[in-house]
Amino acid sequence: MRWAISGSAAVGHDTGTPIAYALAADHPERIARLAVAEAFLPAADPPPPMIGTAQVNNRPWHVPFNRLSDVNEQLVRGREGIYFGCQFATKAAPRSSCSLSGS
Repeated sequence: MRWAISGSAAVGHDTGTPIAYALAADHPERIARLAVAEAFLPAADPPPPMIGTAQVNNRPWHVPFNRLSDVNEQLVRGREGIYFGCQFATKAAPRSSCSLSGS
């Protein structure tokens, strides 16, 4: 990798947090500042409990679902209102719950 710039800042958010952290750790001469948010760093934070509340365990379900190849799109196709409506209803303010009755 050719990188002529030094003193850069890196920002990691959510699943990008460990990536930005690794970049800064691997290239300290190039990354002067690091900002991370909304994810824990295994080396810097205490580990989360193995079994937490249902609310905590159910929050990130969409991450592995979105990593599936093909089947997720087949399950969502024609039901985009249910999938994205649930995402917006539970992850944007004000909080509400998902309903499978609407589209």
